[in-house]
Amino acid sequence: MQRPARLADNKWKELKSLEISFHVFPPAEKSARPIELQSPQKPQEFPSPSSYQHAILAQKSKKCLIFRFQNSLFFWARNKRHLLSINQGEKKMHEQTPSTDNYVMGRAPAETRRLQAQSQLMNPATQRMIEQAGITAGMLVLDVGSGAGDVAMLLAERVGPRGSVLGIDIDPTVIETARARVEAAGYTNVSFLVGDIATLPLEAEFDAIVGRLVLVYQPSPTAIVRRLAHFLRPGGIIAFQEMDMVHSATAPAHPSNQLFERVVTWSVEAFRHAGLPIRMGLELYTVFTDAGLPAPHLSGEATFLVGTDWTAYDWTAETTRSLLPLILKFGVATAEEVQIETLAERLRAEALSQRLVVRGPDLIAAWTRIP
Repeated sequence: MQRPARLADNKWKELKSLEISFHVFPPAEKSARPIELQSPQKPQEFPSPSSYQHAILAQKSKKCLIFRFQNSLFFWARNKRHLLSINQGEKKMHEQTPSTDNYVMGRAPAETRRLQAQSQLMNPATQRMIEQAGITAGMLVLDVGSGAGDVAMLLAERVGPRGSVLGIDIDPTVIETARARVEAAGYTNVSFLVGDIATLPLEAEFDAIVGRLVLVYQPSPTAIVRRLAHFLRPGGIIAFQEMDMVHSATAPAHPSNQLFERVVTWSVEAFRHAGLPIRMGLELYTVFTDAGLPAPHLSGEATFLVGTDWTAYDWTAETTRSLLPLILKFGVATAEEVQIETLAERLRAEALSQRLVVRGPDLIAAWTRIP
């Protein structure tokens, strides 16, 4: 079998055999014979893969595997229409395509922990979006900006064992965390891939594409949505959930509380100075329609927190910690004003002593089906 130039431009995917084959081509040896592993029955380690190797997998029918870079290669397809290929080595791809990563929250381990705490607060609203959007059992779903894997696991529950979920994130460290969490939770229908959603050369047809708090960090959300829509089958679903920070910024607590007002203002001003929209949720309608998609359905939820809820106070403090470099850089506040190491406890103490009702950011969901 000769090496195809591109999967999309040849007939290689029209295999007459039902066998599944892995083919790895070292780029320096274009005429080299491909390594083949026939019909793997389950995800397995690939022998000596390299980030410089080109990898393509095709199959005729039924679901197979997910394919990823680095230490393992997996591929997943439900039938011959559902194909995913990466025709460039990982290092080469990143050298040739500029990253659109604008994630101002940083990449420290504390940020990964913040994402997990955030999910405890936001998962109920995200679960409702998934259900309202029409994602059902057996679907093939792409989770963009998958982070620590929380949305991917919600999707895995929804699509069940007959479905599959692929999560993509630009941060390899958080992807490793997501993989470990998914494995520990016992999910067998979820896999992850390191890549930039703005440039990753996917060839696929998904039943649905989902993202939570992703578009706010993209230089051109409309371009991202337009690009992602090309990976949907006809009738496929695209759904995003984003924050609107205005209401929580103007009245973060009742009765009013100076500490909560300052903390929320620090985050909002850090976003403003970084050039990020603070009303991304309400911009989803325009983003979808400007991307050429049918007008989306919209829903919104506000979160109110009371009592000893440790997750809420810790999440608020860890959000401030992740934004602290920007807060200091732009002169929004000083380190002495923030006192980050004691912030969570001070927030909790204020809320309990004054019996505060604290309002979190509004979550706005938008979803539609492509023709």
